[in-house]
Amino acid sequence: MSKIMIWVGQFDSEADVEKYMDQSAFRQWWKDYDEDNKELRCQFCKELGVMNYDEDFLIMKFTSDGLAGLLNLIPADTQKISLSMADKNITMANAVICYNCREGISPKKAENATTMTYLGTFEFELSPE
Repeated sequence: MSKIMIWVGQFDSEADVEKYMDQSAFRQWWKDYDEDNKELRCQFCKELGVMNYDEDFLIMKFTSDGLAGLLNLIPADTQKISLSMADKNITMANAVICYNCREGISPKKAENATTMTYLGTFEFELSPE
C-alpha cells in the first residue's frame, strides 16, 4: 500500500490555497529558459525548500465544512489523522495537501512548511471510512 504525506491548514478561500500551490510562473520560466528560477516557485515549494512537485501525485482539497468536512476528503485513516491533529493542537483547518511519499519531498523537508502543518506519513486508502 502506498504512503502519502499530509499537510493541513486554514485559508480564507479556495483561491488562496490554489495561489499557495501555483507553480504556473515557475513552469513557464522553465519552458522559456530551460532553467530554474527559485523566486518564481510557489509558496509551498519555497517553504519546503524544493524546486517543484509533480501534480500527478498531489491531492489538494479545500472545504467550507470545517474540520469534520476536511477529514472526509483525506484518503487515509481518519482516526489516525484526527489523533495527529490533536497532538499538534490543530482545531481549525479547511485545506489539505496529500503527496505521494516517493516523489521527491523528504519527511525532513515536509516539516519545513509554515503556512500549513505537516501531519506525517499515512497509508493511502482509496475509500477512507
